[in-house]
Amino acid sequence: MNETSKESVPASGTDGQGFGLSRRTLVAGAAWSVPAIALISASPAAASSSVATWAFADQDQWLGEVDRCDTITAGYVTFTLLRNDVLPKPSQEQDVTVELSTGISFAGAAEGQSQVQTFRTLGGTITLPGIDSYGSTGYYTITATSQGQTQILYMAIQGAASGAVYTFRAGSSQPLSLDRVDDFDGIRGDVGDNANYVIDAKGYLWYWGSAFTASDGKRIAEFGGKYIENVTKISGWGMETTGYYTGCLIYTADKRVYRGLGNGRGLTITELTTFTGDVLEIAAVQNAYYVLTTDGLWLGGSAIQGSSNTAALQGPYGPSGGASKLSVWSSPVSTIWQTGGAFVMANGQVHTFKASGVSAPTVVNNMGVDGDIEVLYANESSNIVLTTRGVVWGAGPAFPGNNWALLANNALTVSAWGVKTTRDYAGGAILVQNGSIIEFFRQSGDSRAYAQIVPGKLANIARVFATDGSYLALTSSGELWRWNGNADASLSTPIQLNVPELTDVAHYGYHQNGKWYAWVVGISSDACVF
Repeated sequence: MNETSKESVPASGTDGQGFGLSRRTLVAGAAWSVPAIALISASPAAASSSVATWAFADQDQWLGEVDRCDTITAGYVTFTLLRNDVLPKPSQEQDVTVELSTGISFAGAAEGQSQVQTFRTLGGTITLPGIDSYGSTGYYTITATSQGQTQILYMAIQGAASGAVYTFRAGSSQPLSLDRVDDFDGIRGDVGDNANYVIDAKGYLWYWGSAFTASDGKRIAEFGGKYIENVTKISGWGMETTGYYTGCLIYTADKRVYRGLGNGRGLTITELTTFTGDVLEIAAVQNAYYVLTTDGLWLGGSAIQGSSNTAALQGPYGPSGGASKLSVWSSPVSTIWQTGGAFVMANGQVHTFKASGVSAPTVVNNMGVDGDIEVLYANESSNIVLTTRGVVWGAGPAFPGNNWALLANNALTVSAWGVKTTRDYAGGAILVQNGSIIEFFRQSGDSRAYAQIVPGKLANIARVFATDGSYLALTSSGELWRWNGNADASLSTPIQLNVPELTDVAHYGYHQNGKWYAWVVGISSDACVF
């Protein structure tokens, strides 16, 4: 399954299957293509005739994304404090203390002032200096406090800088098997069952792993006898049955889409040209391939009736014109593959669909949710969304009834999974504003449901990863922690993996017969110099 995540900040700086976003320049007053995130702030006390009521003025609290090692322009971030709903008089100006989460810091700050500073309002407003972004890819908060009131803005760092590439196994039932790639430095990547894909600093796509046989070594993706250049996005998968099989979709800066197929050796690559519109998302899952454009959703693969893994894409699918936030899945049922997913329709509803090798795509459900959707995970058992209000909702066969179930408030990001066997199972990890991680689990036809704070000494978490009960958390300084959790509500305590400090991670895993398997491609970029 794949994720669609919220992605985009203004800064002084370019372009993650880590985050996979295009680079923005963070300048004061810049326009955003990404909807703002409105998070819940402290409510002001009730006003009286003798006591002034202070409150921070409402503003877009999702600042967007910035490339790692860039500096947000001085003056871009502001807070405004109101007295009785109006700007204060000069004699009523107040001090506002601003704290930055670890991973971002005030640019050029004196010793001891890089994370926390106090500012005096001018006309009720404080304007922050530049903010350096040095942490790993993930989410970071800027918290202002004054007169008992708090307002939180947040932003994300994406890992655009190239760095050393590492591959390793992260499942608790596997040896770590850490390997460093010496052939190239990477920018971002994807990973499947024994299949690694990484875009290098020159824009070439490398692939390797047991799914391509070890004797073949690492290869660069080619088409028409030439290396494919300027690759910006990769979505890949791998699986092992009677042998290894793998596939991927590749997107380039000149707006071309290529499909790669492999059965234990190299990739056979073709260019996909039957779709129309500007490409918004690409997604490759086992035996199914999806391209979402401004004209709608295009799809193909042997998991879809009337198609095959080598056929041209069909489309656009039904009500997908103007859609966004694509997330898809696939799974085998006996000898027939099934696939499906969800996208956000132009009217804001979540549209879920399903197909198989013997049935064309059909609608499963259309569901509205309170607030615009920023993150969407779809799988056979559930749909998980994070809204612009910082609220995480879940729905689908793993949840009771046909309505959205509330999972968390004040969320920064979420990662989720779902599996269908004899029952429908769903779970995930939610990173909330106070730095805690909530792990949740749902199971159809059973009261075994929980949402609990992950135990242990986790601190400064920037990002979470979840796949079939196998979880990872990446800190702002690049530490990677692992734990497991599934139908057992007794969560395991996270342990730190003995790997180099990482600035970006791609993760895939599954749970089978009481064992946990996971694969990781990690990138370790150099420390930032400002």
